[in-house]
Amino acid sequence: MSHYLLQVYFTPPTLPVRCYRFGRRAANAPRHGVTQLPLNGYHSAHLAEQNASPGIVGLAWEWD
Repeated sequence: MSHYLLQVYFTPPTLPVRCYRFGRRAANAPRHGVTQLPLNGYHSAHLAEQNASPGIVGLAWEWD
């Protein structure tokens, strides 16, 4: 895949405490490349990938 964009929006007052980007080589594989992402001024977070390798890339968040 040459370009991949994933963006999530949250509505106050239910904003997550933390948001992360992660990758997985397969659905049952452990997460790797976990990086914390800040929410922007619009209460959203996004990731953009170019020339993504096979596997899974996504966002996760924690409420507390």
